[in-house]
Amino acid sequence: MYEPYIKKEDELTIIELVNHLIMIEEKDPVRISILDLERNSDITLTKNEIFEISQFVKENNTCCQTLEIDNILIETQPDWLTIKCSDNVVTIRPEMFDKIVKYLEENEVTIMKESNTAQNIYNSLINLSNGQNNNQTNNKPNETKTIAIKDNQTKNSKTIYDSVMDNLGGNNNGQQQ
Repeated sequence: MYEPYIKKEDELTIIELVNHLIMIEEKDPVRISILDLERNSDITLTKNEIFEISQFVKENNTCCQTLEIDNILIETQPDWLTIKCSDNVVTIRPEMFDKIVKYLEENEVTIMKESNTAQNIYNSLINLSNGQNNNQTNNKPNETKTIAIKDNQTKNSKTIYDSVMDNLGGNNNGQQQ
């Protein structure tokens, strides 16, 4: 999602809305700070709280309702959403709040697609390896390959790529048995 009002830097995303500045810290747990520039007040919420508020706003967009999550009070009105936490109060239009929600949803979909792509590549390489094993062993059942670790070699976590290449015999570090 490219929008001119969204800026990304490493694990921080900044969304500049009309009277609000939104900062999203994109490491687990995802934290969203909403700064109300008119009131000079800010609220920090988790991604789950944002989604819960969004669902509440969708269900109660025509009448005045309140929702309380832990120590956060949310009040809906047809044109405004007010979020209170202790002495901090942020008032935001529902359509502006929806921009935050849409960004989070699209970012979540992107992460899932990237994860699925990595899994698909891994599965393809494993299937390719299994196909080569079948050809080499004249269609005998697949044998499990193990990676031998020498006593003096340090054990460390490997990336998926390293593990696959070791199993395929593509890395010098991998040993086939």
